[in-house]
Amino acid sequence: MFMALVCIALTCHSQFLNKDAVWTIKTVRYGEEPISKFTDIRISEDTVINDTLYSVFNYARVVAVCEDSGIVYYKFLKNTFQIYDEQDTMENILYNFNLGLNDTIHLYIPGGQELVSRDWAVYDVDSVLIDGIAKKRIWLYVVPYSYPHINLVWIEDVGSTYGPLYNITFPEGELTCELYCYSVNNIKLYGKCQTDGLDEVNAPPPNLIFYDAGSCSIRTRLEGDKGYTLNIYSLSGMKILSKELRGEADVYTGSLNPGLYIVELKSANTRQCEKIIVQ
Repeated sequence: MFMALVCIALTCHSQFLNKDAVWTIKTVRYGEEPISKFTDIRISEDTVINDTLYSVFNYARVVAVCEDSGIVYYKFLKNTFQIYDEQDTMENILYNFNLGLNDTIHLYIPGGQELVSRDWAVYDVDSVLIDGIAKKRIWLYVVPYSYPHINLVWIEDVGSTYGPLYNITFPEGELTCELYCYSVNNIKLYGKCQTDGLDEVNAPPPNLIFYDAGSCSIRTRLEGDKGYTLNIYSLSGMKILSKELRGEADVYTGSLNPGLYIVELKSANTRQCEKIIVQ
């Protein structure tokens, strides 16, 4: 079993590297009979290398991670995995909690036999209560916008909804991963586990809007046969199209001029917005 190394400068203090925290990851491998597995990730020990404090995670890959001014960087350590050896001198971004609405970022995420290079854009920024404190939550999607919808959700101090080291636990093929529970000092603060002192789980809402650039269509879905309105706006706020829909529906976008649009799905008790790029 390899160990994952996480480092910060001795002068830095990061709540993300909390030795009292436990991240419980749920992985599901789909097949004839889906198999679920729960893994607890925690900082197991510290070591100092070249005046830098490393925190060691009890996880199965070896990466070095450093944090500076709200940005978390990682790189694979030399001779960890042959396919990544050429990356041992590269430092990539794992998190940037300074991002704002409409900002873009380039991320490298390991995938199979290569590092997957993708551009991401921030489509929403809000907050979630963690132990009574509002933590910044950043919603990102792959650009150009794709179908099926691929997104990331980052939470300040907690990490990603795919796990603290999402660059390793990012869903791939028939394997899905999620941060099932985040706890500190055995107090469950976030996830699908029973949360002390909260009536609801602060989990990301389901995606209701999907854009398929290949077929020039927006697919929407709402459980049951509930009615809702789909609006499409230009970036200047002008309403370009509005339709009354029910359940699952497809809306053709081939008549729109190339550009960036905001799609809004709104019902009596639901509202979700997405950005699409029409080419």
